[in-house]
Amino acid sequence: MAKRIYLLTALGLIMLATPTPANRVSADTNEGPSIAAQGHITAGQYHTCARTNTGTVKCWGTGDQGALGNNSQITSDIPVNVHSSSSDSTPLSGIISVTSGHSHSCALTTLGTVKCWGYGGQGQLGDGSTLSSSTPVDVHTSSLDSTPLSGIVSISAGASFTCALTSGGTVKCWGFNLFRTLGNGTSTDSSTPTDVHTSSLDSTPLSGIISISSGYRHVCAVTATQNVKCWGNNGSGQLGDGSYSTRSTPVDVRSSAADSTPLSGIVAVTGGAYHSCALTSSGAVKCWGTNSVGELGHGLPVAESTSPVNVRTSSSDSSPLTGITAVAAGGSFNCVLTLTSTLKCWGQGADGQLGNGYNTDRTSPDDVLTISGAIAITAGMSHACAINDVGTVLCWGENSLGQLGDGSASYLSSSTPGSVAGVTTSIPDTVAPTATIGRSGTGTLSTTDTITFELSESSTDFDQSDVTVSSGALSAFAGSGTSYTATLTPPTNSSGTIAIDIDAAVFTDAANNDNVAATRLNIAFDTRVATTTTQATTSTTAPGSTTTTSIGSSTSQPGSSSTSIGEEVLPPTGADSRRSTIPALLLIFGGIFALMWCIKFGNAEQRRHFTETS
Repeated sequence: MAKRIYLLTALGLIMLATPTPANRVSADTNEGPSIAAQGHITAGQYHTCARTNTGTVKCWGTGDQGALGNNSQITSDIPVNVHSSSSDSTPLSGIISVTSGHSHSCALTTLGTVKCWGYGGQGQLGDGSTLSSSTPVDVHTSSLDSTPLSGIVSISAGASFTCALTSGGTVKCWGFNLFRTLGNGTSTDSSTPTDVHTSSLDSTPLSGIISISSGYRHVCAVTATQNVKCWGNNGSGQLGDGSYSTRSTPVDVRSSAADSTPLSGIVAVTGGAYHSCALTSSGAVKCWGTNSVGELGHGLPVAESTSPVNVRTSSSDSSPLTGITAVAAGGSFNCVLTLTSTLKCWGQGADGQLGNGYNTDRTSPDDVLTISGAIAITAGMSHACAINDVGTVLCWGENSLGQLGDGSASYLSSSTPGSVAGVTTSIPDTVAPTATIGRSGTGTLSTTDTITFELSESSTDFDQSDVTVSSGALSAFAGSGTSYTATLTPPTNSSGTIAIDIDAAVFTDAANNDNVAATRLNIAFDTRVATTTTQATTSTTAPGSTTTTSIGSSTSQPGSSSTSIGEEVLPPTGADSRRSTIPALLLIFGGIFALMWCIKFGNAEQRRHFTETS
């Protein structure tokens, strides 16, 4: 009984120690675009950065403090490559996404590490120093460990701080902390990442987070249960908890002014200067915080709201805005991406940042002009940029330091979108295509056979070099579109599963967006042949005769076991023992009788011989 208790306890401990996958919100028409838009085009205060189709990064605008990452402090109104490091001028590569703060930017690599550049006076570069850098530096694991921070899935930069979401659903922040933006219960700056705490009463790391967004001096996060938590400065109610109190650890955003239960049904959140907005699972938008220039989008003449309010459809329609797939909060304005791939903005418009052809504020959404086929949106302090379905980057708003990237050298603001010269980008498709395997034979693969690949996404550049197998050999590859055939030869005299990996880069969706997730297929094989073993039996005859050996065979099928050769031979037992013992006893008694007869006969002959000779 004690042994059974020990065994159950051990199994329980193993189950508790096994990590579980990070919680995810089920994919729908709203979640994908809003999450994907985070970081593939990013607007800071006076500069802009974008991830290119090849995984490099280009930036434009002010070069102050090295904000463009090209080993200089020269302002540029055209995109320039971010360098790999201070000693390597080749373009920084292997980048998934990029985020920009006031005067710094950070990039997330395919390895899950983070690199930052620009102003670092408050430790926002995360490398353990307060030095600025005009080329990327690695964010360290902690103040006690200078190895690169890893296991990161998304990043978001505020004014002078940065936050990162880990693969385990926790959040780490570093940099300026006077306004408690690091969420660790203190007001002390940190030049390396620190864990955001669960609450003011619980210092364990905040967990169960699926996305984050940094505002000017606050941060908000979406939980796996579709709630929102915020921390940091709250002078205008931007934390949404019904108060104006600055929070050094996360608090729940409430449902409304009349309902203090946590806001629910949220799939994405975004932080502006002194306000925040959230995208609901039904495609609506809610905002809270300051409303000094119409940031809340509800058309009402109120200064601010400490809890969420619905953004209205337009100035002539007070019903809630719907059909939204992504939302981006700028300094004092917001822009959204619609289901029809158009854009709308509202709030401050003095610098043309609403993109509607005017330089006036709007208290409800207005259409951005001349853009169709939009797939992503970002908003900076006073300018905004978008990506369309052919990878073109378009920007509008303030251009005092070249942040629109139009290459005109005029540095004039624009109230309508214009193309950025010299950069093409897109949002990588993070969902691996599905695929099925068929074959000409039936059952488990046992010999060289023809395999068919049926893919859920079409490819125009797919050949044998894009496929790897964990064992065996793949040859005679052919096909196009979504259907391919190949000859697969499994390993000999073995069994198991062959993992077949298809390179993610061969897939592109309708918007020409590359995949970043590879597709793995598995096929079972069993090539173990029937095993023939031999067992020799020897029969020996009388001296002078020949010795013959008979060979008997024992056949085992794949998956069975055979011990014909080398097995232990045990003494016979029971009836077999009796049957083998009786002949042996008869032979022994017969031998004794013959010996006694020979002795007796020998003695008689000796006596007769003695009598005759005497």
